[in-house]
Amino acid sequence: MILTGRRIIYSDETEITRDNLLTVLNNALSVHNMNRMEIQYLYDMYRGVFPQVIERKKEVREDIQNTVIENHAYEIVSFKTGYLLGEPIQYARRNEDEAFNDKISTLNGYMNLLGKNNKDKELGEWAYICGVSYRMVLARNPLEFDNLDPRNAFVVYNNGFGRKPLMGVSYNPKTGVFEVFTKNHYYKVLGADILEERVYSYPQIPIIEYHMNRARLGAFEPVITLMDAINALQSNRADAVEQFVQAFMKFRGVNAEDIDMEKINELKAIVLPGVGNGAQPDVELISSELNQSQVQILIDDLNFKIRNICGLPLTNGTAGSSSDTGAAVIYRDGWEQTEARARDDEMSFIESEKMFLGIVLDILNTQENLGLDLNSIDIKFNRRYSDNLLVKSQALTELLNDGIHPLIAYQTVGLFKDSIDVYEMSKKYQEEKRNARDEEISTDRSAMQTM
Repeated sequence: MILTGRRIIYSDETEITRDNLLTVLNNALSVHNMNRMEIQYLYDMYRGVFPQVIERKKEVREDIQNTVIENHAYEIVSFKTGYLLGEPIQYARRNEDEAFNDKISTLNGYMNLLGKNNKDKELGEWAYICGVSYRMVLARNPLEFDNLDPRNAFVVYNNGFGRKPLMGVSYNPKTGVFEVFTKNHYYKVLGADILEERVYSYPQIPIIEYHMNRARLGAFEPVITLMDAINALQSNRADAVEQFVQAFMKFRGVNAEDIDMEKINELKAIVLPGVGNGAQPDVELISSELNQSQVQILIDDLNFKIRNICGLPLTNGTAGSSSDTGAAVIYRDGWEQTEARARDDEMSFIESEKMFLGIVLDILNTQENLGLDLNSIDIKFNRRYSDNLLVKSQALTELLNDGIHPLIAYQTVGLFKDSIDVYEMSKKYQEEKRNARDEEISTDRSAMQTM
């Protein structure tokens, strides 16, 4: 199966109504069903089912057939999910108004209470497995959200300018009941019948699609053939070892009529006719051992290509040992490339996260009078920036001593995730220190004058 990412479901309609709902839904299902089949295939691969290896046929010595699977699909998804979402996503104020601090703390408290950190991890995991993942938000007590199985959910977009979402769909494959959400209506559909219709109002479709790239590719999807090649090599290597251990015996100069053929098959022996000219009969093993070092070189090369294409660091020692330290190791072993891929994934994730956050704020502003708007919130992915800490700190000190503006210095050294926030906090801290020092000096002067 050749996989090139999930198909985006489009419709020429500009609005979903009761009149065109069933037509749009049926057209969308024809595309979704193809996506669903591929999602299941990728999910099975993530769990260790590699059809190309499992279904391979061995024509020689078919009694010896080992299936060895190195599950690099699981490795790639687990690493990328942990690297991007291992630390909780946090909401922070974007502007300088400190009055928003308490409100944003309340928002983060709601997210923590609803277990958003773990749900974000699940969302990212699905997106890295099959290219897409879905989340649904509902106004219940006062807020509830959960992730949907991408095999049983999809979003339909308008085919015109802006590619705006028209409707989100979730369904139960056992009952065949579809739940359809538009901006202002909810429909329950079974077959050709609309069982229920309700009116509500959200700023966005309450089912949001997340993805990590425009092609909706899974993280390991571009390297499936390379993973199949590694598994085939490992399986053949195991076969070669077993065949060497169970090598056939060759009987030369012995008549087949004199030997029990069932015993011959049991012993894995081959009987050859006599050689004549007085040559003596002999018995020897027929064996040819696989060159393991050459196979390992090929496997290492395939592993290197997989990690390069997927943006994973070289953590298995392939790069070899050297005297490199600090930034040299980061660049040599691919960690800079890994960080660049993560930043790229962030941009796609944030695009959908803003849609989710827009619905959340609409619900909390209406029901809890939270008083926040989307423009006042920044979405932050927290990753560790402590690599090469000493060098970065020394560079920051030199820049500040040379009179470079602190904000430019903070942005240049790459030591902080949010340079603007660090600059504002530092400026406030320095002002407080300066005021305290001035007050202390003023007190000392007053005391000296009194004396």
